[in-house]
Amino acid sequence: MQGLVFRRCQAFLAASLFCAPWFIASGQPNGLDFPPQGAPYLNGAMPLRAPAVSGNWSAVVAFPHLLFTNALGLTAVPGTDDLCVWEREGRVWTFQNSRGARRKTLMLDIHNQCQGWDDSGLLGLAFHPGFATNHYLFVYYTWVKPGTVAGNATTRPDPVRPDTYHDRLSRWTIGPDGKAAAGSEKVLVDLTDQTIWHHGGGMFFNPRNGFLYWTDGDNSVITNDQTISRSLYSGVFRIDVDCRGGNISHPIPRQPLNGRARGYFIPNNNPFVGQSNALEEFFCLGLRSPHRMTLDPATGRIYIGDVGESSREEIDVIEPGEKGLNFQWPYCEGTLGRMPARYIGISRGPVLDYSHSDGRAVIGGYVYRGRKFTRDLGGKYIFGDNVMRTIWALDNAATPPRKELLCVVPEGKGPNSGTDYCGLSSFGTDARGEIYMCQMSSIGGRIFTLRRGGPPPPRHPLPKLLSRTGVFTDMRAMTPSAMLVPYNVNVPLWSDGAVKERWIALPRNSRIHFSTQGAWKFPAGTVFVKTFQMPVDERRPAVLRRLETRLLVRDADGAVYGATYKWRPDHSDADLVTTGTNEDIAIRT
Repeated sequence: MQGLVFRRCQAFLAASLFCAPWFIASGQPNGLDFPPQGAPYLNGAMPLRAPAVSGNWSAVVAFPHLLFTNALGLTAVPGTDDLCVWEREGRVWTFQNSRGARRKTLMLDIHNQCQGWDDSGLLGLAFHPGFATNHYLFVYYTWVKPGTVAGNATTRPDPVRPDTYHDRLSRWTIGPDGKAAAGSEKVLVDLTDQTIWHHGGGMFFNPRNGFLYWTDGDNSVITNDQTISRSLYSGVFRIDVDCRGGNISHPIPRQPLNGRARGYFIPNNNPFVGQSNALEEFFCLGLRSPHRMTLDPATGRIYIGDVGESSREEIDVIEPGEKGLNFQWPYCEGTLGRMPARYIGISRGPVLDYSHSDGRAVIGGYVYRGRKFTRDLGGKYIFGDNVMRTIWALDNAATPPRKELLCVVPEGKGPNSGTDYCGLSSFGTDARGEIYMCQMSSIGGRIFTLRRGGPPPPRHPLPKLLSRTGVFTDMRAMTPSAMLVPYNVNVPLWSDGAVKERWIALPRNSRIHFSTQGAWKFPAGTVFVKTFQMPVDERRPAVLRRLETRLLVRDADGAVYGATYKWRPDHSDADLVTTGTNEDIAIRT
């Protein structure tokens, strides 16, 4: 009789991180008796890089004559049609908002005291609402003693030096020439840090109250989480930089343990005002690495993109009038986990989270309020992911809210290509509300904008049929080609009873770089092949239904992409899977 029904899910793979498997050649414990037989990429059947997967939109270069080094944000210069772009290594540029723009002007240069790389650098920037008269520019960055910056745009600092980094919020005055006046830095917040990770960077002035909001992460130090009494970490902070006093704000009552705060007042209605030992700057808490935070001026909603750890990425929202929210980190990652019985503030989960199969570093964006795409995108929150370089729109009308794929931003060029910090870094808007995307690139990044209509088909697409990859010489018998070397793993993952066969195709005249402790390094063009089969009749366990074959390709940039092929019922071939599917499999018992 028919017994259990198993649910199987397939998905197109587009990985960009790679962990080497536990590799042993099947039946050949001391290596291969013959050299690899094939050319790279299954004799050229697979692309050198992952083809872009996109919706009906594309990312196009907005300013073809301008290049930036690791741009981390874009905003409009108040009172002008100019744009401002800031770079991770400490430079701020302005230029005309025109596709033909060829000249950019250096507004601020703090590269000699700004430590870039990883989650550090010049992270946030906001013009004062009264910029037209006071010319104040606020900058949030990783300060080091001038002249001690380690590494550069193309070289990561090594080793990390605790206690030399400072989270710094400063005000600069911009002169009549459009450049920061020498010696005009006024430091508002200065915190001594332990690492160069999880420094936040979201920052804006709220036109409804005139207060400055900014985010900081937990500095990758667990004791900075779920506390509001020690320092200004792991939260959203709100201050009055105009020191208005009276029924609006009051002087700072207490200092962080690892730094100094000055030159601003605390809003009287901040959520933790008057609480014993609380740092009253806290507006919300429970954030891990809130790289971006923006305000939708039309609704008053605040959107936060909080980068996850090992499982989930999340988008959090603060509704108008809300304060004191606890976004649950480290008790919860996305929707996984549980809050304890006692905690600070008001517990609030994300409005949307996604797994690391979709991306590994969420980049918060903006609600679209421009005119070009009002019909398609009006009122939707546009955000993305650094690693996968994808751009999504948040569909709030769905229950629960879901993300809709728009397009993919091209990978940035440079020595870090193929790893983290190479794709989408941030979003920005101009004075008309049109959205731009910043590309992380150490040797010439671009600013992109959206265009209706998808990209042209890739010049070298993924083969639509498994037979066209050449991995099997006989599809029905699943006879591996001479390119494939079988292998097993020491500790296979549990796969609900499925039987798995594995092969590797190494390019001829190539070598695997072996390590006794770290990950193995495989040459470009290496392809891992894995086929899943399921026993569907317990009375005849040798009878297997062929399910899918997965290919994992080490590409030309050192990254990894994948493809999944679903076998046809007659085992004559397998078709490329381009969207997620579910299937019930009947098991006879």
